[in-house]
Amino acid sequence: MMTALYGLILCGGQSSRMGEDKSLLNYHGKQQRYHLADMLQPFCEKVFISCNKQQAEHVSPRYNLVVDNEKYSGIGPMAALLSAFEKFPDHAFLAAGCDYPFLEKKHVQYLTDERTGLDDAVCYGHHETMMNEPLITIYESSSFRKILKNFNEKKYSLRLFLHEANTCMIFPDNFDFLKNVNDIKTYQKAKELLTAKLN
Repeated sequence: MMTALYGLILCGGQSSRMGEDKSLLNYHGKQQRYHLADMLQPFCEKVFISCNKQQAEHVSPRYNLVVDNEKYSGIGPMAALLSAFEKFPDHAFLAAGCDYPFLEKKHVQYLTDERTGLDDAVCYGHHETMMNEPLITIYESSSFRKILKNFNEKKYSLRLFLHEANTCMIFPDNFDFLKNVNDIKTYQKAKELLTAKLN
């Protein structure tokens, strides 16, 4: 029997290249963090917005929160997962970063369909490079102690964790939805593409 799946929207980054909080960007008629939370809702028992203390003050009360534990500050997305697992150690988390405006429900469906509960994680990967995408990934409860071990060893890369762990990597036919948006130029381009798609 698989453990219950919670959604985790990753919002705690510095967004230094973008110059503003990426979770607040609007691609689909609402802030990206809310767009993703609503998208993940049908696939998860609960969905949480993961953020730092400053961001937490401005999140709508309609959404559940997991605030980053200060002891994990400065280590990137791993902080979000460890903070979430500390609160819910017996649950799995479907983590989704706010950098992926082209992510759709069908991609989330594909990811959850491949889940068996026998792996530490299920993630997307690129055929040519075999590079994994740690910010659109299901982390099973078994990954908690392994991620914590990496933290204690000062290994903060989730990509490295997925490489070392028992990970099921799946390969989509089209990789366009895995394009991440981290600066103003790519943000404007993404907005144009998404607007054109709707028209």
